[in-house]
Amino acid sequence: MGQGKFGKFGDNGILKASPTGKSADCPEENTLLPINEEEDEDKIINNLTGKAKCVYDKLSATNNMQELLVDFFGNDAEFDLTFQLVSNLECGDSNNPNGCTSANYDYNSKNVVISIDEDLANSHSMLIIGKTIVHEAVHANLFLAVKKLNGGIVPKDVKFESLYEQYREKKGWQHEMMAENYISLMAEIIEDFHSELNDDTFKNYYDEWNWNDFYTKLAWTGLKNTTKGNQYYEQNGDQISIYYEAAKVNSTKTIDCN
Repeated sequence: MGQGKFGKFGDNGILKASPTGKSADCPEENTLLPINEEEDEDKIINNLTGKAKCVYDKLSATNNMQELLVDFFGNDAEFDLTFQLVSNLECGDSNNPNGCTSANYDYNSKNVVISIDEDLANSHSMLIIGKTIVHEAVHANLFLAVKKLNGGIVPKDVKFESLYEQYREKKGWQHEMMAENYISLMAEIIEDFHSELNDDTFKNYYDEWNWNDFYTKLAWTGLKNTTKGNQYYEQNGDQISIYYEAAKVNSTKTIDCN
C-alpha cells in the first residue's frame, strides 16, 4: 500500500521541499508518471489536453512534483490518480472553482480524480494553471497521508480543509507549523515552474516586487479557508489579490511544448 507523504520529510519528521530538477519538453501523447510497463500497476493518468497538459508535463518532470505523486504509481500503490479537464467545473459548495480533487472510496475503483476547470486552462496564465495543478496534487497527497494515519481507513470527508486539519491534528502540529510546511513546498514549486516559462516581460514589468514574497503569497491562496489562512488573509489579503490578479492577467499565457 502506498504511503501518503505530503511532500518530503526530513529526519525530524518535518516536511521539506526536495531539490527540483529541470523540466523536460512536453511530449504530444498522453503521459503517465512514470510510464507503466505492467498493465496491473496503479498509475497516474493524464487526460489533460492543450495548455493544461503541457503545464502538467513540465511540472511532473520536477523532483518536488514527483515526490508529491510517488504514492500513486507502482505495484504497491492502492489508488489511481486521474487528471482531467471539466467544463463549468463544480466542486461542492465552492464558487467558480479552478480545480477540484475528489476520491472514490468505493474499493471497486480506488481512484482519486483531479479536475481542472476548462475555462481556467483556456483563459488564465500558465503560472496560475500550474499553481492550481500543484495545489490539487497536494490535496491528493493529503488524502493518502490521512488514510495512512487513519490506519488504512479512507477518510470520508475529502475536502481540502478537512484533510488538512485531520493531518495537522494527527501529526500533532500547531497551525503555524502546518502552514509553514505547506507554504514552503508550494512556493518552491511555483518559483521553479515559473523559471521555466520565459516570463521575463512580466518579471521586468514588476521589477520592484519582492519575488520571494510574490511566490509565498500565491501559495497562501490555497490555504484561504483554513484557520491560519483566514488569519493571514486578514493582514495580507490586499497584497495577495494584487499579486494574483497580476499573475492571472499579465503573466505569460503561452508555453513551449516542443
